[in-house]
Amino acid sequence: MPGVIKINPAVYEDNRDALAAGWNEALRLIMEDMKFNPVFEVTPEQKAFFKNTAYATNSLALKRTLVARIATLDTSVSPTPEQEQETLRLLGLVSEMLGAQHPDTAVVAKMAESVQAGGARGEVRAAPETTPEAAPEAAPEAAPEAAPEAAPELAQAANAGGDVRKPHDYTKALQMFLEDLPVHERFTPVAEQRKEDRPNKDGSLPWTVGYGTTILADGTKIKQGDTMDRRTALTRAEEIVVKNLIPLGEKNVAGWFDLDPRLQAAALNTGYNVGPRFFRDIRGGSPRMLKRLRSGENAAKVFYDEIPTWLTTNKDALRGIIARRKYIIERRVLPVLNEQKARP
Repeated sequence: MPGVIKINPAVYEDNRDALAAGWNEALRLIMEDMKFNPVFEVTPEQKAFFKNTAYATNSLALKRTLVARIATLDTSVSPTPEQEQETLRLLGLVSEMLGAQHPDTAVVAKMAESVQAGGARGEVRAAPETTPEAAPEAAPEAAPEAAPEAAPELAQAANAGGDVRKPHDYTKALQMFLEDLPVHERFTPVAEQRKEDRPNKDGSLPWTVGYGTTILADGTKIKQGDTMDRRTALTRAEEIVVKNLIPLGEKNVAGWFDLDPRLQAAALNTGYNVGPRFFRDIRGGSPRMLKRLRSGENAAKVFYDEIPTWLTTNKDALRGIIARRKYIIERRVLPVLNEQKARP
């Protein structure tokens, strides 16, 4: 996405304000270019703050501008933990897009550190004539591939004393998930019906595009003729993980927040392949795995034992799934086990 953003520093108190405004605009353009759709709820106070702007009737644009402001530490809005997490997700994708050698990568990393430290928090400066009660309701959005369980708050109570856990940083786990996904998840640029996929209730095969995507964030089902490039496919896969799978891990997997990022990535890869039931303590889910974790067993050993058991009776998919499980165990789980064994 080549281009130049010109900011007139004369309208700001100093060059730092102009630089922040430049990054704000750049991030919004990047989100538009990569079709990054933030997944969170806008607070009533934030709706009130933007009541008399063009964002009031454009939910996607509002969410993107919130992310850009959070990233540039603009305290005009008070971000929720979920909004901070989505901002960290964007900055991780931007860092990956730039690459380690790009001079702006260090700036993006510093932004992420500041966001995680709460640099964008502050009281909402609502317009004088606006009150939260008068804020218009945002137009309802179509539901994405949401899990039946309600996603828990990212800020978890740490103990009975009232300490609150800071928003968890999933940057490393998500980066590893995105590295691993293309290895065994076949990329489909044009929608097709794959023999290895699970049939619909009527027996027909779903239309799939990208990395196993059957439905978009707005709830639209993939249909014949739909297309998707690799970058958009990875973004959509990450949306599914952040919106659907991570909340289930937080809710159902004992010790989830303390897991090594490699183990989180292994669980997310398996869950992306088999579906949310991997994180559920139900028939057809992972009750044995979850029970072992709740009993205090070593998570690396539990994943080492349990992840390879998730296979399929579909002959067209079996060989690939066996290879996928083996890859995840050897690349993500086994190194953690070996490091634990090597400790004195």
